[in-house]
Amino acid sequence: QTSGDHIEVGEIKNGKAIAIGRGATAVYQGLTYDEVVALLAELKNQDQPTVWNGRIPYLGLNAYQEADARFFFGRESLVEELLQRVQEANFITIAGPSGSGKSSVARAGLFHVLRQGTKIENSDRWRLASMQPKGNPLEQLALAIERLTGTPGSGDYLRQNSQENPLALHQQAETLLSEDPS
Repeated sequence: QTSGDHIEVGEIKNGKAIAIGRGATAVYQGLTYDEVVALLAELKNQDQPTVWNGRIPYLGLNAYQEADARFFFGRESLVEELLQRVQEANFITIAGPSGSGKSSVARAGLFHVLRQGTKIENSDRWRLASMQPKGNPLEQLALAIERLTGTPGSGDYLRQNSQENPLALHQQAETLLSEDPS
């Protein structure tokens, strides 16, 4: 029942009632003042929804990056499978058709989890790199090696020897993978 700024609520049995309104007063019959205060304090301390910052979580055809991990979901079982494979081998590839989510699952899924270091001990210290084999795949790999090592020219061996020595890729990978992952 309402009257001006006053709202009267009938007897409450096994329930909670809150009147929200500008200048409104609620009268709870069946609850003591202390119970109402406790109820309001409980509601005030509950998790509040995050205010939307204007960023749409769906990226269209763009790949999710590590910074987008909080929006990336639905591939948890695949990320777990990749984590298992990473523990079995020093090097894994993720292959699939264009637009199937390879980059997203690698960056926002696998890399994000590895950088946290919670699923695999010390994985937060690992050096991680991704590449897209477009154009000249060996050049892209050489650039990824340089990003990974932080050393300009560290991919030169691959660049110079890949045509003459087909095992150059294998030798370069073996050298990189035998190093301490930290």
